[in-house]
Amino acid sequence: MALYIVNSQALINWNVADTYLNQQVIVTQVEAETFLAQYYQRGLLFNLLNKRSLLGLVLSSAFIVAGVFGLLHLLIDKLFFKKFYEPPNYVAAIRRAVWLSTLPTALAALLLFNYWSTQLALLTLVLYAVIEIILTQLFAARAARNLAVGRPKDTVLKKNTPLPDFRPAPPPPKEEEIKTDPEPVRINTNMKKVKDRFRD
Repeated sequence: MALYIVNSQALINWNVADTYLNQQVIVTQVEAETFLAQYYQRGLLFNLLNKRSLLGLVLSSAFIVAGVFGLLHLLIDKLFFKKFYEPPNYVAAIRRAVWLSTLPTALAALLLFNYWSTQLALLTLVLYAVIEIILTQLFAARAARNLAVGRPKDTVLKKNTPLPDFRPAPPPPKEEEIKTDPEPVRINTNMKKVKDRFRD
C-alpha cells in the first residue's frame, strides 16, 4: 500500500514547489536541487510536501509495523511465556504494536524537519522505552488490584479447576409436607379410680 501511494501520488506538491521555484528564478535541475537542499536545511521541506500522500504513507507504514510486531509478540508470548492451554496476551500485544508503530513516524519527523542527530534519536528510543515500562507497570498493578477484589485475571479456566455449580437450589418444603412426630398418647394410670369402680 505504501508503494502504491508513492507511485500513484507525488510526495512533493509540485504546484507549491513551482511557485517557490518561479519566485527564485530557478530554471535548471541543479538550481532546483540546491533550492530544495537549502529548504531542507532550514527545516521547511514539510511545506512542499503533498499532505494527503504523506498521511497515507505514514498510516500505511504504521499499519505494517503494527501488524508485524503484533504477530511476533503473540508468537513469542505463546511459545515462551504461556502454557499450552493458555492463550497469549492479546491486549498487551495490540497495545505495544500500536505504540511501537508510532516510533518510525517520530524518527522520520526528526529527519523531515532536519532535527536528526544520533543523540536525539537515542533519546527518542529511551523515551519510548520508559513510557512502555510505565504503561506495563500500570497495567500490571491494575491486574493485581482486580485479582485482589475477587475478579479473575482472565476468563481461562486453569487445569483441574472444578466447574461452578449453577443448578438452582431446591424449593423449601410446603407446610403440609413437613413431617412432625405425633403427640404421645397419655395413659391414665390412676389405679385408685379403677379400684373404686370395681368395688361398686
